[in-house]
Amino acid sequence: MIKITDDLFDIAWRIKAIDRDYQLYYNQIKLRFEVWANGKLQSVLPYKTLDARAVEYLRRTRIERAERLCAEMEAENERMRLAAEAEAYDRAKYKAKHLVNYLDGGGKSLPKYEEI
Repeated sequence: MIKITDDLFDIAWRIKAIDRDYQLYYNQIKLRFEVWANGKLQSVLPYKTLDARAVEYLRRTRIERAERLCAEMEAENERMRLAAEAEAYDRAKYKAKHLVNYLDGGGKSLPKYEEI
Protein backbone atom coordinates (compact mmCIF):
# COMPACT_ATOMS: atom_id res chain seq x y z
CA MET A 1 0.00 0.00 0.00
CA ILE A 2 1.13 3.51 -0.78
CA LYS A 3 0.59 6.15 1.90
CA ILE A 4 -0.65 9.41 0.41
CA THR A 5 0.44 12.48 2.34
CA ASP A 6 0.48 15.06 -0.42
CA ASP A 7 -1.61 15.40 -3.57
CA LEU A 8 -2.60 17.98 -6.15
CA PHE A 9 -5.91 18.97 -4.55
CA ASP A 10 -4.82 18.61 -0.90
CA ILE A 11 -7.31 15.78 -0.40
CA ALA A 12 -5.04 14.01 2.10
CA TRP A 13 -4.77 17.21 4.14
CA ARG A 14 -8.55 17.77 3.98
CA ILE A 15 -9.15 14.20 5.13
CA LYS A 16 -6.79 14.79 8.06
CA ALA A 17 -8.89 17.86 8.92
CA ILE A 18 -11.93 15.62 9.35
CA ASP A 19 -10.09 13.40 11.84
CA ARG A 20 -6.44 13.72 12.88
CA ASP A 21 -6.07 9.94 13.04
CA TYR A 22 -7.14 9.38 9.42
CA GLN A 23 -4.43 8.25 7.02
CA LEU A 24 -4.99 7.88 3.30
CA TYR A 25 -3.55 4.92 1.38
CA TYR A 26 -3.77 3.55 -2.12
CA ASN A 27 -4.08 -0.23 -2.15
CA GLN A 28 -2.15 -1.38 -5.25
CA ILE A 29 -3.49 -4.93 -5.08
CA LYS A 30 -7.18 -4.00 -4.88
CA LEU A 31 -6.72 -0.77 -6.89
CA ARG A 32 -8.63 1.43 -4.45
CA PHE A 33 -8.19 4.26 -1.97
CA GLU A 34 -8.54 3.36 1.70
CA VAL A 35 -8.72 5.44 4.86
CA TRP A 36 -7.10 3.97 7.96
CA ALA A 37 -6.98 5.15 11.58
CA ASN A 38 -5.06 3.58 14.43
CA GLY A 39 -4.11 0.58 12.31
CA LYS A 40 -7.71 -0.25 11.37
CA LEU A 41 -9.48 0.19 8.06
CA GLN A 42 -12.09 2.91 8.46
CA SER A 43 -13.41 3.31 4.94
CA VAL A 44 -12.90 2.30 1.35
CA LEU A 45 -13.50 5.22 -0.97
CA PRO A 46 -15.94 4.32 -3.75
CA TYR A 47 -14.15 6.45 -6.34
CA LYS A 48 -11.32 5.54 -8.70
CA THR A 49 -9.84 9.03 -8.56
CA LEU A 50 -8.94 11.14 -5.57
CA ASP A 51 -10.99 14.33 -5.52
CA ALA A 52 -13.38 16.39 -3.39
CA ARG A 53 -16.00 13.63 -3.51
CA ALA A 54 -13.77 11.59 -1.18
CA VAL A 55 -13.83 14.33 1.46
CA GLU A 56 -17.61 14.72 1.16
CA TYR A 57 -18.06 10.93 1.35
CA LEU A 58 -16.03 10.71 4.56
CA ARG A 59 -17.94 13.58 6.13
CA ARG A 60 -21.27 12.01 5.21
CA THR A 61 -20.40 8.57 6.54
CA ARG A 62 -18.87 9.55 9.89
CA ILE A 63 -20.30 7.79 12.93
CA GLU A 64 -21.64 11.10 14.26
CA ARG A 65 -23.96 11.24 11.25
CA ALA A 66 -25.06 7.59 11.44
CA GLU A 67 -28.58 8.38 12.63
CA ARG A 68 -29.15 11.01 9.95
CA LEU A 69 -27.61 8.77 7.29
CA CYS A 70 -29.95 5.91 8.26
CA ALA A 71 -32.92 8.31 8.07
CA GLU A 72 -31.80 9.43 4.59
CA MET A 73 -31.47 5.81 3.47
CA GLU A 74 -34.92 4.94 4.86
CA ALA A 75 -36.47 7.94 3.11
CA GLU A 76 -34.84 6.94 -0.19
CA ASN A 77 -36.02 3.34 0.22
CA GLU A 78 -39.56 4.58 0.93
CA ARG A 79 -39.44 6.80 -2.18
CA MET A 80 -38.31 3.85 -4.31
CA ARG A 81 -41.01 1.58 -2.81
CA LEU A 82 -43.74 4.13 -3.56
CA ALA A 83 -42.44 4.58 -7.11
CA ALA A 84 -42.47 0.79 -7.64
CA GLU A 85 -46.02 0.56 -6.29
CA ALA A 86 -47.18 3.40 -8.55
CA GLU A 87 -45.59 1.71 -11.57
CA ALA A 88 -47.26 -1.63 -10.72
CA TYR A 89 -50.61 0.14 -10.29
CA ASP A 90 -50.25 1.94 -13.64
CA ARG A 91 -49.33 -1.30 -15.39
CA ALA A 92 -52.32 -3.15 -13.85
CA LYS A 93 -54.65 -0.28 -14.78
CA TYR A 94 -53.40 -0.30 -18.38
CA LYS A 95 -53.87 -4.06 -18.74
CA ALA A 96 -57.29 -4.03 -17.07
CA LYS A 97 -58.47 -1.26 -19.42
CA HIS A 98 -57.56 -3.30 -22.50
CA LEU A 99 -59.13 -6.48 -21.12
CA VAL A 100 -62.39 -4.74 -20.18
CA ASN A 101 -62.48 -3.05 -23.59
CA TYR A 102 -62.20 -6.46 -25.28
CA LEU A 103 -64.78 -8.12 -23.02
CA ASP A 104 -67.28 -5.27 -23.62
CA GLY A 105 -67.00 -5.91 -27.34
CA GLY A 106 -65.22 -2.67 -28.06
CA GLY A 107 -62.09 -4.46 -29.14
CA LYS A 108 -62.20 -6.10 -32.56
CA SER A 109 -59.31 -8.42 -31.87
CA LEU A 110 -57.94 -10.26 -28.90
CA PRO A 111 -55.66 -8.00 -26.81
CA LYS A 112 -51.95 -8.69 -26.99
CA TYR A 113 -50.33 -10.52 -24.11
CA GLU A 114 -48.57 -7.33 -23.00
CA GLU A 115 -51.95 -5.62 -22.74
CA ILE A 116 -53.46 -8.17 -20.34
